[in-house]
Amino acid sequence: MPDIKDYYTTLGLNADASAEDLKKAYKRRALETHPDSGGNQEDFLKVQEAWEVLSGKRPPPQEHIRPTNNYNWQQDFTGFDFQNFGFNPFESVQQQENRPPSSDSGVRVTLQSNIEEIKQGKIYRVKYNKSVDCSYCNGKGAGKVETCSPCQGQGMLKKEHQQGMFYFVQNVPCSTCSARGKLFTDPCKICDTKGYILREEKLVFKFEVIEEK
Repeated sequence: MPDIKDYYTTLGLNADASAEDLKKAYKRRALETHPDSGGNQEDFLKVQEAWEVLSGKRPPPQEHIRPTNNYNWQQDFTGFDFQNFGFNPFESVQQQENRPPSSDSGVRVTLQSNIEEIKQGKIYRVKYNKSVDCSYCNGKGAGKVETCSPCQGQGMLKKEHQQGMFYFVQNVPCSTCSARGKLFTDPCKICDTKGYILREEKLVFKFEVIEEK
């Protein structure tokens, strides 16, 4: 099981590194190890785990001790755009439903075919699901939906306490909203708080081959 020092080593830092040093090191190591950049998937996962633990975005494998005069878990690590890497370490840990696309532009289709079949005019049949707002609850998911006050909609709570010169911090799921970040009163019987239902659609098509002159 990794120790706090191991996380710093993974990012190439000393244990007294500042929040800004941590952010820069993570950016550098994430770029070096990300699979899309030719890096190793296992190394990338280690880098991401180190960042999330040291920045307080996830609890360590076991409760580690940090001296309060060397590290501030309340540092602000926002303001950096990780979307350019194709991933987002700030994605909420709350239990959110991954809603399927609601428009054709969001639906991706993978075809198993070859050039000969395409030239011969093979007909393709595709089934796919699109999400539509639940008409029973008007897309709300319940008669009343409120942001959870204890976790402020994050789905997680920061549990912290101090003992002597040591400061303990751990992220724990919010029990009030079951880590969803929202409270539902009179849940919808049709969509079960999702706010949408699935509609199956079918598409039949073939390619038109145009030869360039």
